[in-house]
This record gives sequence, structure tokens and C-alpha cells, in this order.
Amino acid sequence: MIKTKCKAVLFDLDGTLVNTLTDLGNAINAPLVQKGYEALSDERVQSLVGNGLVNALHNALNAYHIDTNGADFDESFRILMDFYRAHPVDQSRPYEGICDLLTNLNAPYGILSNKADALVQKIVATLFPDFPFVSVFGLRQEFPRKPDPYGIIEFAEKLNIQPQEVLYVGDSEVDVKTAHAAGAPCIVCSWGFRGRAALEALGCPIVDNAQELFTSIEQIIR
Repeated sequence: MIKTKCKAVLFDLDGTLVNTLTDLGNAINAPLVQKGYEALSDERVQSLVGNGLVNALHNALNAYHIDTNGADFDESFRILMDFYRAHPVDQSRPYEGICDLLTNLNAPYGILSNKADALVQKIVATLFPDFPFVSVFGLRQEFPRKPDPYGIIEFAEKLNIQPQEVLYVGDSEVDVKTAHAAGAPCIVCSWGFRGRAALEALGCPIVDNAQELFTSIEQIIR
């Protein structure tokens, strides 16, 4: 139970608001298939993602004991990004109930993701074109990535509130670490890329559907 009262909500994107797993998997598999390896299953991809595409590709290549240093990795990442830029929202969709949650949410809200900012902007513009996000913040070269608290602090400053007054909603250990680094409360979603069993050790409230998340947010927001 979170006892702290908050004034705004910041959401992770992949695995929290949007099911991007198939599109992510197709992009991650693109360099593997080009090298002659068998594509990883969605279940395997799910275990690899959650901390940015660079780390996901490292994990995918390691699964086949492929060297992740130097020019070979750079070329694999170029293939991945070229594919993903061309196909970022082919099959990605908001999770059930998320659009209703955002429609009825009586607090300012935004997005903080470790996905490249240009991709985040495209996904959000495609799937949430009419929602009044205060900010949509993806990974930018000049700013630190999660779990650094920079994104939460930036969001709080934009609203003239304290980071501790921002509720961060995510689906992974990286999201929990990000919230803790900012001194912000956190809720994690069991429908994302980690699943309830992996989340239970993180010590944060866990929700199992969008209605439960909405009810939890209502209890925290003042």
C-alpha cells in the first residue's frame, strides 16, 4: 500500500501502456535471421527486453554466443534499428483498458521510456493521438537512461512539483529502480514483460489489470 499522496502520474511505455512485444521481437530477430540464425520466440524476446534495445540486442546475440563487441555488433544494431524504424507499430496496441484509464484519469500524466525517443514519439502519436500527455520522453543521447532518475525529475519540474509527488507506473525492475532513485512511489503491472512472479520480489504494489491500476491511482492522487 502506497501512503504517499501524489499529484501526477508518469508511465513507462513498453509492457505498461502498450504491448510492443511482437514488433520488438521482429526487430531484434532481423539481424539474427540475416546472419542465418533461427528467430527467437516471443517468450524468449520477452525475457530479453525491458532495458533498451542496445541491451536487448546484446542479450539476443549472447543467446547464440555471437560476439557483441566491435563492428559486428554495430552492424547488427543498424539492421535492428532500420527494421524497427520502418515497422514500429505494425502490431503494437494499447493493453486492454489503458485508453479508458487515460481518458478518465484526473491528474496530469506523461511517458518515460528507455526506447529511442523518435520511436517513442511515433508510437505514441499513432496509438494515443488525442491524449493530453504533459510530456513524452524517450531515450535521448544527451540525457541519462533509466534507472537514472533524470526523467522523473524533469517531469516533476515541468509540473512544478516534487519528484516524490510523481507516481511512476512500470512493469520491470528497471522501473522500480528508477522510481526509488527519484524518491518516487511506484506501481508495477503484471501484464508486462516480467510477469507477477518476477515482480513480487521488488517490494512494490502489483496490479493485474487496467481497472485495478486506475483504482490504485485514484487512491494515491490528491
